[in-house]
Formats: sequence, C-alpha cells, structure tokens
Amino acid sequence: TRSRKTLLPTPETALYMGAYVQGYCTRIDPRYGAFVRFMDNLTAIVPKLKGGLDISLYETVLCKIIAIDVTTGKAPKILLKPVKARGDKKNSAKTASVSLVDKVRPGDIMGDVKIDSLNFARVAVSLLDKKFDGCRTKARIHVTMANYIDGT
Repeated sequence: TRSRKTLLPTPETALYMGAYVQGYCTRIDPRYGAFVRFMDNLTAIVPKLKGGLDISLYETVLCKIIAIDVTTGKAPKILLKPVKARGDKKNSAKTASVSLVDKVRPGDIMGDVKIDSLNFARVAVSLLDKKFDGCRTKARIHVTMANYIDGT
C-alpha cells in the first residue's frame, strides 16, 4: 500500500490541492456544510455536497484539499473533501450508488443543461442527458479569475 503524508496545517503551511490534512469539525451549517479547524485558527469547509453534513460536531476528520484560493488576504479559502479512513465501513451504503464521476471524463460533452443558479464564482446546473439517469445529476462549474498562461 502507498503511504500518504497527512499535514496538520497552520496559516504558514504551504498548502496545495491534493494535500491530505487533519483537523476537527467546529461548526455545522445546514446551508453550507462542515467547518473544519486546524492549528492557529486556520479553517476550511467541507461543502454539504461533498459530505459536510455527514460529519459530526467536534469529530476529528481526515480530508483532501480539493480547491484553495490564496489570493484573498491573510488566510486562504480552502475547500475539503472527507477521506474515508482505511477499514472504515461508515457510509458504505452511499458509495454503492452510481456516482457522476463514474460517468464523466475530461473532455466529455455534457449535452443539455439547465442553469439552476449563477454568481460570480460558479454556475450550478442540472444535467439533462439520459446517460446521467440513475445518478445525482447536479453539477457546479467553478470559475477562478486568473491570468492566462501561455503554454508555448
């Protein structure tokens, strides 16, 4: 088995997408998800769509960083996804259902969508194509304002 390094981050830690971090749940908000605190009051969120409402208050959680925005002030904005511990059978019934990730690959054409909501940072859409029947068909398109990088 491959080992992975787990960070206990502070505001000075050089964080990156894909890093595994450990903290504890300090607040659960049914509108947004679970707020996870690390050392020196660094916080992040596990969105409700990524399982944030399945975390218990004050539970120690192992998570993977799925998005990070370091352009805003002192503390970065961090989005997390909980990682199921090895041998953990919790939520096994949920993982048996078909996931949208199982049906979509980079470069796929999504077909028709219905826009559910729109703001400066994301678009929430419902996927209408029949190939998405039997799985959750809501998706978000995140928008990050960044300079164009010429790869040539």
